[in-house]
Amino acid sequence: MFLFLVGAVVLAGLFVLVFGDRLLISQRSPIGTVNGAVVLQGSFEGERARIAGAVKLLQQGIAPRALLSVPNVSFWGESIPPIARGYLERRYGQA
Repeated sequence: MFLFLVGAVVLAGLFVLVFGDRLLISQRSPIGTVNGAVVLQGSFEGERARIAGAVKLLQQGIAPRALLSVPNVSFWGESIPPIARGYLERRYGQA
């Protein structure tokens, strides 16, 4: 019985590793429009991907606005919102 349980857990883990991206990312386009896109904080690479996805929704006209979650200050006491705004303007333009 224990061996069966361990095998089931291993198979479930392999399934998530192989097909996990399909659980989180929809391949279909959103139907119509949405009220807005929300980008939450997370890992650096994950946040960059979420920001790019939100900008894509804005450019396609699917979302009229986007809300980004950024901390107020960095570990060194610098204000983050102006830095984030500058990064977004350099990367994606003023609009």
